[in-house]
Order: sequence, then structure tokens, then C-alpha cells
Amino acid sequence: GKRNELLKHMETATASHLALIAVELTATMKELAATKQKLADAENSIDDLTLQLHEVKLHHPPGLPKQAIHTWEIKNWSQKVMDPQQEFNSARQISSRSFYVGPGYHLFIRAYPNGQPDSYMLGVGNPKSCLGLHLCATRGKFDHEVEWPFPFSFVLEVVDQQRDGKNLCCKKSPPYCQRALGRPEAPVGAGTPNIASHEDLQSRCYIKNNSILIKLTVHLKK
Repeated sequence: GKRNELLKHMETATASHLALIAVELTATMKELAATKQKLADAENSIDDLTLQLHEVKLHHPPGLPKQAIHTWEIKNWSQKVMDPQQEFNSARQISSRSFYVGPGYHLFIRAYPNGQPDSYMLGVGNPKSCLGLHLCATRGKFDHEVEWPFPFSFVLEVVDQQRDGKNLCCKKSPPYCQRALGRPEAPVGAGTPNIASHEDLQSRCYIKNNSILIKLTVHLKK
């Protein structure tokens, strides 16, 4: 009787409601897919604009800034410095993320927390008790368009993280870079095997919150 009619009505209404939900869900999924495609297109456009920007800088060098600055924080410093009892657990070399400088040089910074393996030959007293720093080149999008060897002078610094800081510096000029930064295929790097001893780093405020801060300044005017 009326009960059966009511149940049939409820079943019909439920089915209609579920069908409506299914239609709405399908439409939402289509909109989501379209939005994802628009986002992907936008990301591709950004990549294209970035490439165009580098090309503009490459062909209009007078518009480049006078210098480029990049900083790198090396965290957990105490874990990277050699413990005489745990020599094989210490970091032999670590590298920053790569970055672009000037008209398109793809670079990175390499650090030797416990000195370079060949530091004895370079006249460093105890290579295991000093920090070595080098600027290295790696392959990038604009290698065939930029000038080689690397033509700019640069400064690598360990930043003294207090107000009247006295940074520890290593300066290199193009004649040195011609030997060490000739091409990105062989990233030997230009720098120093001993920018600071471990004892020096313990002084002042070179280590803060168990981190040291490396600063690179590239002078883009020849």
C-alpha cells in the first residue's frame, strides 16, 4: 500500500539524487583536469619566459648588474667535521645546489669540511683540520653561448655571523679561472684548500646554530 509507494518514491528520489551527484562529480573532474592542464601550460610558459630572459641578458650584456651574490648555508656542521675516532663517518666533500650567474654560467660551490685529499702537496700543514672551498662549473643551457674560460673574478667568503663581522675571504681573478674553470665538462674548480682552519672557525661567530654561511660574489664587469 502506501508504505510500498513511499519506499518506491524514496528509491526513485535516491537514484535521481545519486545520478545528479555522479553528473556533478564528472563535471568537477573534467574541470580539475582542465585546471591541471592550464597549470602545466602556465609552467611551460614560465620556463619559456625564463629562457627568453636569459637570452635577452646574453645578447644585451650592458644591462647586467655589476655583481652577482649567492649564499649557501652548510647545516649540521659538527657532523661534517672529522672526528679522529670516526674518520670514515665524516664528510669528505659536499656541494651546494647549482645556480646561474651573469649571462648564463651554471655554477655550484664545493666544500671540503676536512680538507682536500691532495692538500699535503699544496703546502697545507694538516689538510684534515681545515675547510677548503671551490667555485665549480657544471653543464647548463647556455654553455655554447657564454665565453670560456670563465672570465670574471670572484670572492668566496665564510661569513662572520655577528654585527661587526670579519669574513674569511678567498679572491680569484680570471688568470686563475682560465686554468680551473676552463669548461664545465671538467669541473675542477677555482678556490683554496684552506680558507680557514677548524680552530679559526671556532672563533668569533663563524659557526652559528651549528651552521656556517658561505657567500659568493662574482664581479660581472671585466
